Amino acid sequence: MKKHLEDKLSMALATQQAMNDNTSLWSSITAIGTAMTTLGTKIASIHGVRSIQEAGTKGVAIDKGSKKEDAINLALPIIGSLIGFAKATNNSTLLKKIDYSRTDLERARDTILPDRLKIVRDEANNNLPAFAPYNVTSAKVNALSAAIAAYEVMIPKPRVALNVRKNATEALDKLFTELDLPLEILDGLVGSLQTTQPTFFETYKNSRIIVDSSSGGSGVKGIVRDKITGAPLQGVIITINAPQHRARINAISPTRTMTVTSNADGHYEMRRLSAGEYILTMTMDGYNSLNVSVTIEAGSIAEADGEMVRTASPSA
Repeated sequence: MKKHLEDKLSMALATQQAMNDNTSLWSSITAIGTAMTTLGTKIASIHGVRSIQEAGTKGVAIDKGSKKEDAINLALPIIGSLIGFAKATNNSTLLKKIDYSRTDLERARDTILPDRLKIVRDEANNNLPAFAPYNVTSAKVNALSAAIAAYEVMIPKPRVALNVRKNATEALDKLFTELDLPLEILDGLVGSLQTTQPTFFETYKNSRIIVDSSSGGSGVKGIVRDKITGAPLQGVIITINAPQHRARINAISPTRTMTVTSNADGHYEMRRLSAGEYILTMTMDGYNSLNVSVTIEAGSIAEADGEMVRTASPSA
């Protein structure tokens, strides 16, 4: 799972725990209960998909390599016997068909190796009685045939595992986006208790802070949308002038410009920012420039969304 998603999941779990620890204070508010059920469902789904995503492909590759080695090891003694027969009988046609070394087999591509092994198997099967004095038996040939089949089954599995992981990653991104809704609903509902339950409100508010557990420190993230339609905007350029790191205190400019671009879901994120107050500038062709103020606290990721207005069409 991506680092920023791990941090977000930690926040969601902390929020869930804070709510569960204070159930008696909100249990009479049905809407909070509904939002909590949705939150729990999303968290459970994230855990389930994450286990799929993090299932490594290394084990599959090892299994595939083992099956390949088994098939080669069974083929080589048969190849040796057939080479002996071919040379003893001056059968150059057979020799050309099955004269494979271990290196030839080990370096063969996955789509080619089974064909080479099948040539060896089939040539042995074609004249088993003649090969009997050369220590070729039906049991050995059958064992090779079974090993080839076992290897062929494994050939596509690493790619399949990669596809499964890729699909799980995409599903996680979607689930984390969906996680925002129950949390935003809770923000409003718990906010209504600020006056009557101030301690609970502060506990909840603190649990909702996303703590950056990496060495990157604080940052800001958000979603940029069309103000009228609410549609997420991809390709918005978000710029911020951040103070230079202390190590660069003598830099020509006291600030450095950081720029990111919103993705297909309108999301953006900036890391490695010091605590303080900032102005984000959002620009995109066809829209008016937008400035958004944000306060970043130490060790947390602030949220700053933007709603951009289309530029007026020129008069005809």
